[in-house]
Amino acid sequence: MVILMNDLPRDVTGPDVKKLVERYHPVQSVGRLPARPCGLVDWRVDLGQTDREVANFVVDHLKGRFWKGRALNAYCPLYQ
Repeated sequence: MVILMNDLPRDVTGPDVKKLVERYHPVQSVGRLPARPCGLVDWRVDLGQTDREVANFVVDHLKGRFWKGRALNAYCPLYQ
């Protein structure tokens, strides 16, 4: 199951994202999506072979959290 995290600053690294998400569930892989013109970056976090309930649990704990100077926006895509 994959979750997406939006609007993070450019200076955030993959290990930073992995460490944050692993507070709630082990992470299989983390990938940076192409930067947007506004300078913000989106991340794709693969939680491995989990179900939607676990992904929603992780998203609920991340969403709205203030981290690295920004409020996190995390979600689980509908179709996976």
